[in-house]
Amino acid sequence: MKSSFIDWLLYYKSDIFKIILTLFLFSFLNKPIVIFFDKVIVEEILSRFSSQSNSLWLIVIYLITGAVFLWYYWDKRLKKAYKSSLFLVFLLFSGATLYTFERYIQKKYILYPLIEFSNFKIMQGDPIAIVVFLIVFLLIIYYFFNLTYPTTGTFFLQDLPLRKLDQDEYGREPFYNDIIKKLKETAFDSEKGFAMGINSAWGFGKTSLLEIIQAAFKEDKDNKIICITYNPWLSANKASLTYDFFSIIENKLSEYVSKTDILLSYGKKVSKFDNEKNPLKGLGELLEKEKTLEDRFKDISKLIKHVNKQFFIIIDDLDRLDNNEVLEVLRLVRNVANFPRVHYIAAYDKQYVVNSLKAKKIHEPAKYLEKIFELEIELPKIEEKRIRDILSNTLKKGMGNIASGNDLIEYQDQISTIVFNNAGLSVQKIVNISNSIPTIFKNKRDIIKFSNSLLFSFSLNKGEIYLTDHFALEMIKFSDSTIYNLLAGSTNYLEIYTTSPNILKYRLYTQPAKVSAADDHYEIIDKIYNQQLKKLVNSLFSEPELNDIHADKSIVNVDKFSRYFIFATQTL
Repeated sequence: MKSSFIDWLLYYKSDIFKIILTLFLFSFLNKPIVIFFDKVIVEEILSRFSSQSNSLWLIVIYLITGAVFLWYYWDKRLKKAYKSSLFLVFLLFSGATLYTFERYIQKKYILYPLIEFSNFKIMQGDPIAIVVFLIVFLLIIYYFFNLTYPTTGTFFLQDLPLRKLDQDEYGREPFYNDIIKKLKETAFDSEKGFAMGINSAWGFGKTSLLEIIQAAFKEDKDNKIICITYNPWLSANKASLTYDFFSIIENKLSEYVSKTDILLSYGKKVSKFDNEKNPLKGLGELLEKEKTLEDRFKDISKLIKHVNKQFFIIIDDLDRLDNNEVLEVLRLVRNVANFPRVHYIAAYDKQYVVNSLKAKKIHEPAKYLEKIFELEIELPKIEEKRIRDILSNTLKKGMGNIASGNDLIEYQDQISTIVFNNAGLSVQKIVNISNSIPTIFKNKRDIIKFSNSLLFSFSLNKGEIYLTDHFALEMIKFSDSTIYNLLAGSTNYLEIYTTSPNILKYRLYTQPAKVSAADDHYEIIDKIYNQQLKKLVNSLFSEPELNDIHADKSIVNVDKFSRYFIFATQTL
């Protein structure tokens, strides 16, 4: 088996539920089921057969029908049944078992023989039962010896948010704990809501913090917190995020009180005249008196207080919305849904949100945000050592899918040398690459994108290229694909000359050309304004660390150069 029994149960939980439900219903309804079976199946169908049906042509029909059935149904359905429907196997097995029970034990019905030799009889239903048992047997073999349901193992790395504090690789646990503690201590008898913003660029852990906060709220022993997730980017009703918001709140609130219809009704009224695309928006005050909305707001406030719990509404991916949607969600938090004991935690890239508000002609958008969020926190900077540790661990783990044995050990040692320069090497190639890491990789998302590209392309060229040069080239591609494409477009900055037979040499970028050819290398260097990137490009054409595995296949060897751009991948 390729996974644990628990995984198997979880994967087939839907089918298992159907099986249990069927058995449960049969235990209570077996009598009416038997009556129905006798009347419809036995009297109308089975009783039509008699001993006179024993003939050669019937046997032939059985064989032909069975063969066609097996060929078609097995090829089209049963081959895949073990992947999709455990319930099908249960039904087949149950039917065949009930027939066998009647055939040998109960003997309630008269079964006529299809073939009879002395005391040996094959009844008319036996071939069908045998075929069904055979199919069930084959499917069981598939289930328990050839399981192919999805597993967690994968070559490619995924950028998944954290769920628990012990998964944190950034060293932020004290920061997270402090935030959670203060949120739990938010004033319970507040007459208005509290809004907190979490600001950081994409990939720095905003969603992870939200997931950790939700997990902590679920573990709250006092059971005084109701946590609701609202992701407007995934909203099913893009025409009015406000209405969708109140639908989600109503669903959660209905678990505690029965009069939640006023909440959705309020949402309908607000979204009806608050929708920017509504041509009657300007007539809102005439068609719907403000006092009516105020009354509804007060009714909802009383209802929420009646629940006697704190509400925390988590809003993620605010910086994935378009300008209209950003403004709608912010106005929702500020004005429309500012209920007592309802608090908001929103994650966003502040610069993105500010630009959206500018596009909507909001005066002083930064101050507009300050009026909405009483507290805005910045996620702590990720330490350089953490970045290096995550990069090293990620690549070493991924390399385990590519190499094994001594090669794996050497590659992993080489990764440590590149990332940390822990051997204190003065080789310019290693120094430049190692020094560039903190400026190129800012977070785990960067590392995962880079690692997926490097490991995939390296797996296709394994044994043909030098890992350190490949590492530098992938860093260049990750930073500036234009420079990468310029490098791939020419080999004129490499020159073949020999000092002894059959030994290829390379020209350093500082050496003058020995032939009158366009020096593409200098042209590329002149186009690079980022000094760190310029050092990375130069490092490609510096000497390799000769003790490294496959150092003889460095990119500076002219006959090896093109190999670095075969099966290359682009980082998205």
